[in-house]
Amino acid sequence: MVFENAGKKEGLEIWRIEDFSPVEYTTGELGKFYIGDSYIILRTQNFGGKLSWTLHFWLGAETSQDESGAAAMLAVELDDQLGGVPVQYREVQGSESAKFVSHFPKGLRYLPGGVKSGFKHVDPDQVEKRLFKVKGKRAVKVEQVDVSVASMNKSDCFMLDCGKGHSILVFMPPGARKMEKFKAIQIANELRDEDHAGDAEVEVVDEFSENMDKFFSELGSGSVDDLQEAEEDTDEASDLTVLREKKMYVLITFEFVSGPPFKQTMLDNTDVFLLVGGGTNIFLWIGKAASKEEKLAAMSAAEHFLKNSDIISSAARIVRILEGLETAMFKQYFTAWNEIDDDSPKTYSNIADWKVEDLHTENMKRIERAAGSTPGFLPDDGTGEKKIWRVENLDLKPVEDEVEHLFGGDSYVIQYTAPNISIIYFWQGLKSTTDERAASAIFAAKMDNEDFGGKAVQIRVVQGQEPRHFLRIFPGCLAIFSGGKASGFKNVHDRDEYDEDGVYLYRIRSVSSDARDARAEQVEEKAEQLSSDDVFLLETKEKNWIWTGKESSSQELEIAKQFFNKFSGSRPHKELLVVDEGNEDELFWTALGGKQEYNQPETKPVLPPRLFHVTKLGSGKTRALEIFNFTKQDLVDDDVMILDTGREIIIWVGKNSTKEEKDVAMKMAEEYLDSDPSYRDSSNTVILQCAEGAEPQLFKSFISGF
Repeated sequence: MVFENAGKKEGLEIWRIEDFSPVEYTTGELGKFYIGDSYIILRTQNFGGKLSWTLHFWLGAETSQDESGAAAMLAVELDDQLGGVPVQYREVQGSESAKFVSHFPKGLRYLPGGVKSGFKHVDPDQVEKRLFKVKGKRAVKVEQVDVSVASMNKSDCFMLDCGKGHSILVFMPPGARKMEKFKAIQIANELRDEDHAGDAEVEVVDEFSENMDKFFSELGSGSVDDLQEAEEDTDEASDLTVLREKKMYVLITFEFVSGPPFKQTMLDNTDVFLLVGGGTNIFLWIGKAASKEEKLAAMSAAEHFLKNSDIISSAARIVRILEGLETAMFKQYFTAWNEIDDDSPKTYSNIADWKVEDLHTENMKRIERAAGSTPGFLPDDGTGEKKIWRVENLDLKPVEDEVEHLFGGDSYVIQYTAPNISIIYFWQGLKSTTDERAASAIFAAKMDNEDFGGKAVQIRVVQGQEPRHFLRIFPGCLAIFSGGKASGFKNVHDRDEYDEDGVYLYRIRSVSSDARDARAEQVEEKAEQLSSDDVFLLETKEKNWIWTGKESSSQELEIAKQFFNKFSGSRPHKELLVVDEGNEDELFWTALGGKQEYNQPETKPVLPPRLFHVTKLGSGKTRALEIFNFTKQDLVDDDVMILDTGREIIIWVGKNSTKEEKDVAMKMAEEYLDSDPSYRDSSNTVILQCAEGAEPQLFKSFISGF
């Protein structure tokens, strides 16, 4: 049996479909695919002594229907042999997933012919003139094209193999990227060694060389003036509208289940479900209690769905997932996901900024739910120098550095400096105007460029999502009040100026007993604002309560008392009662406008770190290309990158990136978040921005090679 030893050791295994049977592909052929064939590819990895698998079946553009069907069925057979554990992907020539391409660091090569055409391996003595198009940046694809100037353009690299006894000419137009040129040389050398047995010379042809005429003479047509502009890669463009077209079906019956939001309870373990994640992302979820017939028919049914659906591209990638082995990519589409029995290996990033006590499991949970979105970003103890400005009339006005409160109707720029640390926060209140929020971002960037030479870490903070270090730079518990400059608010103790009923509700959240790790945020005085995982302070003209949620901590209770004494001390003394959730009296609910349903804590999906190369197309659309198995080498200095740590977003700006990319970096990060199918969006997630060479430790901890 050909699959008998499959997946038993780390590495990549490939089989080509020949006469409906899998035939093992040799290691020397890795990355080469004949367009008339179908293949099965298995990637085996070892995590802490436990094997995991990723399974793909690849369909060439000219493969027969029988071969593609055989590939799908044999992939299911291999999947079953491995216990139904592998995540399974369907790949189509020219529309391969980035994960698939990442298995081939030297790039993909499409070759004409296939097993049915009698195509044989190339004999070095029989090399004929061939032209290859080299396209891509990190995941390079090499495609054989017609030997004609009509096949060329001004933005991609091309390799002209002139045949036995002749050179391999690598054409590099001015519009080609630096990494693309590097990959072209690398692949040309491979072509020389494998197809010419090392007996060929690789020559570079560019605007500075003297062999330009030689290239077009060997090509047999045209000149550099005949080259056309390259077309945009619309198949890779990120269309935010399409990304939001998400639906879920019972697959076998094609019964529509729901549009977003998706809930885990919608999945019945006796059925097979198809989740359309938008664009070309499709998931097959197979319940453990589904019949064997349904499991075997699942991929074929999905193929049928693709061919007969007008909302999904025929190049869509199908990911097959077994119940209990869901990936983070799948789980992120659901509002909440509760793990029943997950013994899969976990990999945690080494964040050196954390203190030992913060690594305790209970504290980690508290950080995740209460401390803001960047628990790992704690470069120092927050005792450095702080300067605060408030945006007023689209200008910056200084605020006293000792202030311990902010207003939700305003936006601020806060500069923090300490030895070897420069941070510029721009904090945006939820009731701040759009113009004020935009101005805070502009002033932060301007301050970075003028005062720090572009080397400061810029961090956008949205009210209610303050990271731990931000809280630490205030000398006590940070208070966030309603109102702002536009409301005429002057004195934190004279609150009746803007709140006529004299009722105030504050939400208290903290990480530890240290008040520097806490915030008190004024919220609307309604019962629906309550949440079981926090403490709330309710003030009225007659009575005051501290309400403790069932999941809140004793530290939050003590901080609520400190906050009351500090900010309510000048008001007439009234009784302060501590009431536990479930023991409220009628007066308490009356003060909040009546008893209502309120928030219960939800388990949020765990999101793995991801890296994207983000750029703006000429059409105005945003393109986001994911980089798998990323390292420091993937940070190219002429790019703007987005690192999604699973919590916060970090924008990395290369020193040679264009001004346009730098200017739109924050907007692109917000667009990325707003297209995220998980609970996150641009209003509840912290965004950091750092320059090449000035990366914070948090960023470095997620990128190997630093």
